[in-house]
Amino acid sequence: MKNNPFTPWGMPKAIMDRKTEQKLIINFLSQVASGSSWFLLIIGGIGTGKTTLLRFAKQEAEKEKLPVCFLKIHKNSDRKELIKNLKVEINRIVREFEENGNIEKNAAESFISAKSADLDWIIKMAKKLLKTGLVIIISQMDNCKKPQSVIDEMASIAEREKEVGFIVSSTKRLRPPLGCMLTELKAIEEQDFREYIEKMTKSEEGMPKVGEECARVLYQESGGNPRLLQFLLWYLYENAHEGEQIITKAHYISSKKAILSMLANEWFGALYADASPAEKSVLKQLALSGEATVTEIARAIKKNEGPTATLLLRLLERGDVIKVKRGAYKLFAPLYASFIAEM
Repeated sequence: MKNNPFTPWGMPKAIMDRKTEQKLIINFLSQVASGSSWFLLIIGGIGTGKTTLLRFAKQEAEKEKLPVCFLKIHKNSDRKELIKNLKVEINRIVREFEENGNIEKNAAESFISAKSADLDWIIKMAKKLLKTGLVIIISQMDNCKKPQSVIDEMASIAEREKEVGFIVSSTKRLRPPLGCMLTELKAIEEQDFREYIEKMTKSEEGMPKVGEECARVLYQESGGNPRLLQFLLWYLYENAHEGEQIITKAHYISSKKAILSMLANEWFGALYADASPAEKSVLKQLALSGEATVTEIARAIKKNEGPTATLLLRLLERGDVIKVKRGAYKLFAPLYASFIAEM
């Protein structure tokens, strides 16, 4: 559809809910700009909006005129690689300051050529060169080897320094360092989802509305996962016919097979492929049962409860499953269960 207000992946035009977290980030950056040092840890399952919030933080830091480094940690990266990439990012900022005449020439070369891998020294030198505060944003910290020791080191620096802010995201639940700020992202509420649809569609004349039944089934199928909801809305609007007044539940049902096929290529396929054979057996059982306890899953996959609990913990840390009432588990979204059931 022309002027589709939704985006399938990447930064959406507006954040779905997360108003409290946005206010927290704005306050965090304001404090850094005022001379304080802070550490913020954002934890949440896959698709809950961690990266979107980090990008929002980057935009807000730039509004505050704060130099900002944005790093994405790849699987099995170590501390040495993280620091190397951080130095490259800081060097980029120093060069920009040079070009604008804010610092002396050749400052970038002297910084990047330094052999020190000491994170404390890098932060201090960067602040000395830039003569301003610094914001370091790190996505997917849990991909780093020994992530806990790295965030503890960063939090220690934030405690000693002035005008430095660390904003770090993780799917795996890491222990928040003493004194750090922590926010955990859960599924969004259905009412917030409906308000988001209204906000995104009301400005365009002739834009079809989402029917009540359709909105309900989309929320249920997604498990309230913002990334998945954003994709479903994008797909339905992308395939809506010109002149349609409403997007119905029937639109979704008729499109579900194609939606699952696209998700298999763009998201679910890689997520499932990352699981071990034993983890796949747990995922299959949850796809069939919908919700189950450790005892029920262990009995179904013919394993002892101890190893089964370990498998569930791994899947919980990866974001494939979520914990629900009475110690039971389920897949993070019914749509993911539909995908696994067809495997």
